[in-house]
Amino acid sequence: MDSSNISKNSSAADGGDNGGHASRGQSGADGDSSGGSRRSAPITPRDYTVAKTTDFKSLAAKIAGEARKGTIQSLRAMGANNINTVVKGFALARRYIEDQLIDINCFVSFIEVQSMPSAAISGARTAIRFSFNRTTLRSQEHRRADMEFKVGASSSTKSVAGAIAKNVRVFEHIALLAVGPSSVNQCIKAICIACRYCEEN
Repeated sequence: MDSSNISKNSSAADGGDNGGHASRGQSGADGDSSGGSRRSAPITPRDYTVAKTTDFKSLAAKIAGEARKGTIQSLRAMGANNINTVVKGFALARRYIEDQLIDINCFVSFIEVQSMPSAAISGARTAIRFSFNRTTLRSQEHRRADMEFKVGASSSTKSVAGAIAKNVRVFEHIALLAVGPSSVNQCIKAICIACRYCEEN
């Protein structure tokens, strides 16, 4: 299992490419209403929606290919399994391009998505937007975590977010370790909320 880092001014998610997955600086939501920044955003051609049929290896190849070109399309996901797919795809994409000294930062936020008229559930639903930018690969020593938290499926997103917001003011990098889609989903939601806490301060 792998993981990624949360810095003082960004959040990045990482995860293993099989089974369990870790995030060290992200947050994703599955309809959470307990906090975090949430904004309404229409679907645009620049948002690629990750669905249950999306293969994380294909997604990784897509992200890596776009990173080599310089511009990476933002992703949108809703639900623990789809968010987990993004985390795995992102982590694997970073491995694909590390030999070229390229890395990717990931930024996450809550957004509201209006359901299609034909959908079984009408009205706005909460999703996660994953935005990316290309950067230069840093040394592994630079990327190491100064503090590490384990997050489970039953972890409180508010409590984890509070711990992140408190400690990121002191430490350069914080790691969140999680196994399985539900735990990764809690990580992503907690990071979104933590970003909101930090913005308020």
